[in-house]
Amino acid sequence: MFQKFDRNANGSLDAKEFKEAMAYFGVPLNELEAGQCLKYFDTNKDGKLSFKEFLGAVRGELNAVRRDAVH
Repeated sequence: MFQKFDRNANGSLDAKEFKEAMAYFGVPLNELEAGQCLKYFDTNKDGKLSFKEFLGAVRGELNAVRRDAVH
């Protein structure tokens, strides 16, 4: 699902891509809300949501076995 929303295939979700993903999952957000959520989950503070950050947001931190299963 992450790749579906990573429209420019750069390995991360920008604010627009994140907003679209949230709407797809039934959580419509306005621009401000999307930006605030993205900022909260953006643990390395680069302004984007990486796959690892996305997993942390969706499922919590994964141990190595669970991470391998997801990949």
